[in-house]
Amino acid sequence: MLVAEDTRGTGPEGVAPLLEGEQSKDATIRRVAARGLARLQYYPPAPPAPRPNRSAERPAAEPCARVVRRVHDANPRVLLAAIDSLAYCTEDGTARIDTLRAIAGSLENDVPRAFGQVTWHAPAHALVALARVSGGASRVDRALVDDFLHHPRPEVRAYAIRAAVLFKFADIPGNSMKDPDPNVEAEAITAMVRLKIFNYGAFSEALASPAYQVVLAAANALARSDYPPTVPALYAAMDRLSAERRENSRDERIAILTRIAELGSPGDSARITPYLADFDTTVAAKTAVILTKWTGRPVAAHAQPLSIIPGPLADIFYTRGLQLLITMAPSSGGGTIVIDLFTDETPATIARIVGLANRHYYDGLTFHRVVPNFVIQGGSPGANEQVGDARFMRDELSGHSHLRGTVGISTRGHDTGDAQFFVNLVDNTRLDHDYTVFGKVVSGMNVVDQILEGDVMERVEVVRRW
Repeated sequence: MLVAEDTRGTGPEGVAPLLEGEQSKDATIRRVAARGLARLQYYPPAPPAPRPNRSAERPAAEPCARVVRRVHDANPRVLLAAIDSLAYCTEDGTARIDTLRAIAGSLENDVPRAFGQVTWHAPAHALVALARVSGGASRVDRALVDDFLHHPRPEVRAYAIRAAVLFKFADIPGNSMKDPDPNVEAEAITAMVRLKIFNYGAFSEALASPAYQVVLAAANALARSDYPPTVPALYAAMDRLSAERRENSRDERIAILTRIAELGSPGDSARITPYLADFDTTVAAKTAVILTKWTGRPVAAHAQPLSIIPGPLADIFYTRGLQLLITMAPSSGGGTIVIDLFTDETPATIARIVGLANRHYYDGLTFHRVVPNFVIQGGSPGANEQVGDARFMRDELSGHSHLRGTVGISTRGHDTGDAQFFVNLVDNTRLDHDYTVFGKVVSGMNVVDQILEGDVMERVEVVRRW
């Protein structure tokens, strides 16, 4: 079936494996089959070659019609994948649009999610798919987007902004920069750039946000800014973030330095010279590169790293039977997940995770990233990639492979873990030797397989197996 998907049905078996796959009892196989059928638009399939013991009367593929049936699948991830796939079918245009509008129009206020069900997810995915295929926004579509923008869940409002970009509703991203949720504000800034709306004044003001994801989006959006207050705003943001002395502000501070290098001038050399001795070696090295270019002479960094925080590594190393117990909130479907911790191989990682869990750091946080057939990721106080625990964690690479059910530390480069973690939904061996594997799910993979974007961890506890 995977070969048929890769060849877009042009192989010797044609689309037959995909047609069989969509009838499978296995949710993963059904999802891959739906995805493969949706991709047939890119390479029209050749007629299937006859094979022994296979009926020559099998009907030709009707990808869109078959995908539509999957929008009612019992597995929520298959259902969402089918909705996404409807954006890429080529036939049944009117029926497809009507289906997506109907799903998008079913959005309700924030209601609890029963196990195995979806709530806002299906309408949100349908709205973005509709925006991809509608061929021109109507008043009905605008009304749908406006409804989404007034939803209490920030994730729903973020989906509305993504749809607005595709619909080319140019006014929506600018208005959404005033959204009270930082993730929505960051989404709005990115959307404005995609729509080529360069409000450098608003972007410069956004640099003052306490939310790292907003600062990062604003710094990236300020490329080629001709707004005079931009450079002072960049320096102010750099000073403020640096004073916090949080290692996980690296991406934001590097983005700011990139803009300073582009928009600043050699006359500002004294302004950034102190960052040659920054606590982050990457920031110090970036500063040295900028000053070398500005002054025309070699400038060396002399970073002053933060002191290492001692941890109970020996106690962790000799502890057996240590587990992490994640209880999902009833409003997110409930259920529990039990993770065996590899104490003798990743003691530094587990010392950090255990310490945070004992301080109730993870309680109430979400799984903000769900990628079917890959991973679920959570543990961010800001429900995004950029916000985590202040100090970086060093990688602890071991002989454990990233097999289904193993739990790893999310990073943005080596030794940059900030206590966000992910669970492998399938065997992801390509991640081996790049990410720490610190545990494995021993109970509750059925719960893991049902988790959707935004689902909440009611509490995360450290327990003993014996």
